[in-house]
Amino acid sequence: MIYHSPTFDAKKLSKEEHAEIASQYRAVSAASNATPGPPLGLPEQATTVRVNDGVVSSSPGPYVTVAGGAVGAF
Repeated sequence: MIYHSPTFDAKKLSKEEHAEIASQYRAVSAASNATPGPPLGLPEQATTVRVNDGVVSSSPGPYVTVAGGAVGAF
């Protein structure tokens, strides 16, 4: 999953940064196992579902294992 913050502003990138990101995006998009599609939603809209010893629990928000972390290590 490729995700960026709603506050991300590509206009603030240098030409080199933009070229590098575009190159990486093209490489991922060209992979045979990559499927493009609309975003799944924002982290604020996520629900975390866990199964622990057969007991299902859910909590609002993304699963974050470290303070300041987020989905997909972003």
